[in-house]
Amino acid sequence: MTLAELKALIAKHTQAVEATDTKAMTGTLKSIGDAIAEMETSGGFAGTKAFDDLAAQLKQMRTDVDTVIDAQRRAEKNGMLLRGAAAVIPGGRAARLEMLKDGRAFTSDETARRFGASVTVRLVRLGLIPQDLVPKSIMEFGDSVWKDAEVTPDIATSGGNLIIDEVRPEIIRNVEAMGRVFTRCRRVPLVTTGTTTIGKRTGGLTATPTAAGALINRTAPTLGTITLTPQKWAMIVAVCNEFYRQQRLLADLGQWLGVEIAYGFAYAFDDAVINGDGTAAYGNITGILQSATITAVAAANTHTTAATLAAADFDTFLAGLSVEYALAEAEWYMHLSVERVARALRTATDALPIFERGGGREPNTLNGYPYTISSRFPAASAIAAGTKFGAFGDLRLSHVFGMIGDITVDTSRDALFENDMTAIRALAHVDCQEADADAVVVLKAAAA
Repeated sequence: MTLAELKALIAKHTQAVEATDTKAMTGTLKSIGDAIAEMETSGGFAGTKAFDDLAAQLKQMRTDVDTVIDAQRRAEKNGMLLRGAAAVIPGGRAARLEMLKDGRAFTSDETARRFGASVTVRLVRLGLIPQDLVPKSIMEFGDSVWKDAEVTPDIATSGGNLIIDEVRPEIIRNVEAMGRVFTRCRRVPLVTTGTTTIGKRTGGLTATPTAAGALINRTAPTLGTITLTPQKWAMIVAVCNEFYRQQRLLADLGQWLGVEIAYGFAYAFDDAVINGDGTAAYGNITGILQSATITAVAAANTHTTAATLAAADFDTFLAGLSVEYALAEAEWYMHLSVERVARALRTATDALPIFERGGGREPNTLNGYPYTISSRFPAASAIAAGTKFGAFGDLRLSHVFGMIGDITVDTSRDALFENDMTAIRALAHVDCQEADADAVVVLKAAAA
């Protein structure tokens, strides 16, 4: 093989790498290796600088191919696709949950590493991490964030809002993937921490039969307003500085923080939408079970606990939904242990179960309607006489959940200086309000 042919083969291999075509990469790599071996035995190149350079280049190519193949396998494991050299973020909730279960908040370890670097670079500048341990590319990224930092009186920041564009959508997706109930509400974007007023429908148009040429009846919808005033939700985690002192842990730090932020916010938002009592402890949100305007439909007179519920009670709950348009997309909402009780219930007349297992893409149903499980609802063991324990209806019609489209993350070395720890803070601003209390009902055990 001539040198020109070898160069052409190397160029072909480079194209395969850029296209992430592992099959082509493996083939061209073998051809290059065979050509170099032939040159070593018969071409008189062995021992020359040119040959040594080719051998070193081949070794690096093999390493690069192994890296690409490993990245592709990890991407496939996490439900992602690779287009060229870029990972395509999985859009489906199931794929996101698989990532989170695997301890991965971000589709790329490089993204996680950049995120980890952005919350630790100030420690480098303070001399707590030797700079030579951090790759130049990470330092350059971290420096650009740190350089623009604004130090506020209450917390010494390491870069203001450290959620960069490549990280922000993934963290928000993770929170939404973990959420069980708040994600079912109608979602609206908020652009200010002040009050936002949006319109809501309180009454619709009326259609009437009209004879040809006759006067058409005039009708008009009834409109109202909803006022959303987002409150600040925050969390702070303390991390030992020893964690930052090894470069290889930066990616682990980024993944871990991304997962924990998702768990923390999703859990809190669901809890507020379900159990909020309107106080500051719940961001002034009044939840489904605490609302005074949502109808509470009670089980039959003697059914005062979860164990005494009957199939007919679920008929009663369903019939309690007063507006038919809510039935189109209605769901049951309850604790898993209550769902287990409902699974065993059978109708009194023909002894058929009210639970039906879905098939294919169809969900499991209770009394013909799908259900959502959340541990924030009361467990079966906690249901006593008069307890509100679940809901039925369409939360997209009944509730509006607003969020300023930003989750901010910041760090402080000073807050826990005496502990040799760094405080990492995450913030979000959200609110939830009722839009139509008739579009959902609360399930209630009978009073004693």
